[in-house]
Amino acid sequence: MDDVPAALDLGAPYHIGIVVRDIDAAKERYTAAFGVAEWRERAPASSPPPATRPPALWHGEPHPGIGAKLAFSSTGPPFLELVQPTSDVEWSATVHLREHGEGIYHLGYWVDDIAETLEQAATHGIEAELVSLREPEGGGAPTGFAYLSPQDTLGVRIELVAAVGRENFLNWMSTGDRPEG
Repeated sequence: MDDVPAALDLGAPYHIGIVVRDIDAAKERYTAAFGVAEWRERAPASSPPPATRPPALWHGEPHPGIGAKLAFSSTGPPFLELVQPTSDVEWSATVHLREHGEGIYHLGYWVDDIAETLEQAATHGIEAELVSLREPEGGGAPTGFAYLSPQDTLGVRIELVAAVGRENFLNWMSTGDRPEG
């Protein structure tokens, strides 16, 4: 069994991404139906990234840039992440909406070393779909995120997020104080 690659040890998901057409209506629905009383929102994500950040790669090519509104439930884990595309750029969320409608879009996991996890995934024939990593000053594991291709994971898009940001994220969820960067 020495030639069998080690399994990806992802643990439990920390968030569930749900793609929606109208983020405000979705927040109202989840609040009324499920009691999610408080949401943490991010300003619409857009391209290009700050000059200090390398461009995200989409299937190995520069990502075309997206627009999206994001909102996280303040209770979890797992947290709910609502994703509303805000541009006409074709990317995974817009494709998901067109082909499947609103619903679960991805599962997010904290990982200690994204580059290592991506290498390990490749040994299982799982390709990366989107990779946005930054090498920290002074060395160490890269920060950022990556998505595994749903074609290789039975239709489930898996997001890998650098665990180095976990403490800041959890603080934001509990207090509403969002750190810069």
